[in-house]
Amino acid sequence: MKKSEVSIKNSGLVEWLSDRLEDFEPKKIVILGNGHFDGPLEPGAEQLALFLELAKEMGGLDVVFQDPVITETEKSWLKSRKIDIRPESDLEILIEKNTIIGIIHGEHEILEQFLEFNSKNFEKIALLGNNYGSINLALMKNIDDSKIQRFFEDSDVFLIPPKIWDQSNAFSDTCLVKMRKNL
Repeated sequence: MKKSEVSIKNSGLVEWLSDRLEDFEPKKIVILGNGHFDGPLEPGAEQLALFLELAKEMGGLDVVFQDPVITETEKSWLKSRKIDIRPESDLEILIEKNTIIGIIHGEHEILEQFLEFNSKNFEKIALLGNNYGSINLALMKNIDDSKIQRFFEDSDVFLIPPKIWDQSNAFSDTCLVKMRKNL
């Protein structure tokens, strides 16, 4: 994680995100499906380092982590950093106003189920995740693209410029999405 933390600090990505979240006043970060982060080549290490650095930059936000495949070593590391680990594997997470959601390179069903559960509760959220502007959802099975499509239509979308992050594919085709209104 140390190598990933240094890479994130030197990339300018945290500052780029902070500039776009300035008026958002986030209170919490919820990370869903981050993947493994216990090796130097794991994209999840860079992604987790980004969320932790962003939490620090935005005034010490609480961080909630949920991923059903993390190892005991990863759990211990998260606990040592006082990161709240959500042990459930469902997506029935009631999101509070001014929450940043992290679903970078997550399965499309994760976003769909998350939006379905929270469709009446959204007030003001930001998502750091897949750029659905480059994906044809109609070709995917078992996806109700209307919720994802409405979510993106009712939001401001900022693509992470490749020049900011070109060290790996950890943030390829990733964007920041800020909701303008409820779904």
